[in-house]
Amino acid sequence: MIVDYRRVPVLGSLLRKVGYAMGFDCPASIEVGKRLTIEHRGVGTVLHPRVKIGDDVRIYHHVTIGRARLDGEYPGDTYIGNGAILCTGAVILTGTSDRHIGAGAVIGANSVVTKDVPAGEVWAGNPARKVSDRNW
Repeated sequence: MIVDYRRVPVLGSLLRKVGYAMGFDCPASIEVGKRLTIEHRGVGTVLHPRVKIGDDVRIYHHVTIGRARLDGEYPGDTYIGNGAILCTGAVILTGTSDRHIGAGAVIGANSVVTKDVPAGEVWAGNPARKVSDRNW
């Protein structure tokens, strides 16, 4: 978790309000690894509940991870592997089961991911598909 709102209610409440003001929506239920980088203050970024983010992940602005159904339920967990990069405007949609973005994967700007992405691959487009391997 970024902040456990139950253990630090005043700080948690303040950070959540600042996040809303900046356009960054992140529930207390997500799990985050070490050295998460959220570029450009996370403007327009939405992380739904049931998101698990690994170590050394970089998330740019206007990224959406997960989704909610109209009945308010969240269909599955979303796992972002260690060292993954989610570029500006990327959308990671969870289907009826869990969604996995592999370690070191790169999701291109404005891509819509509807399938699992294997480790070390670069995906782009709408719907996103593999465009290359990550060689750097």
